[in-house]
Amino acid sequence: MTILFFSCGTQKQIKEKPAKVGFVSYRLSNEIHNYYFFNDTIKIETPKEKTLYIPKTQKKFTARKLRNKVYQNELDWGNLYKRWKTEYNVEKFPNDTKTILGIKGYKVIIRENSKRTFDTYNEVYELYVSDKINFPYNYYDFLKIKDTLNYSGLILECKTYYQETPSLNITYTLEKFNTEQQDEELKNIDFSKYEYQRL
Repeated sequence: MTILFFSCGTQKQIKEKPAKVGFVSYRLSNEIHNYYFFNDTIKIETPKEKTLYIPKTQKKFTARKLRNKVYQNELDWGNLYKRWKTEYNVEKFPNDTKTILGIKGYKVIIRENSKRTFDTYNEVYELYVSDKINFPYNYYDFLKIKDTLNYSGLILECKTYYQETPSLNITYTLEKFNTEQQDEELKNIDFSKYEYQRL
């Protein structure tokens, strides 16, 4: 077991060059969530909305259809996260493995302690990760990384929950992936149509 403690800004750098382009798809209960990694912009498609996520600034542009109308919002999560104090504890368990889609991954647990405006939240992410492809962890929107977490890998499974209520968890399971598929629509997005909302 390897244990790594750090606060935001004092993390160990990724040794291998991370992959910048690719496609991963996850099953969440009966839903499919698709992620298109296009250099430094991520497109996330779920049954309810489409989101463009920019990991460097943690800004999100979301289009959500509700009652035959599409609402387009620009959300500056990075600005909000800067107001919180967030620390991470990362543990690696190389002997605890799981195989999904024929790919063997080892267990990683990320514990996030986030001191926010009115309360402190302790969220846990139990992952099975393969080093086969080095997609940066902050590309995965379901991890909700509050700062650049300098780790990478192909996440095969992610179970997330609050430390106080582990039985109330959400699990993402890898459905398919590749390192070539891109979404060319990312080149032609008109961001001026998105309404800015203060967080």
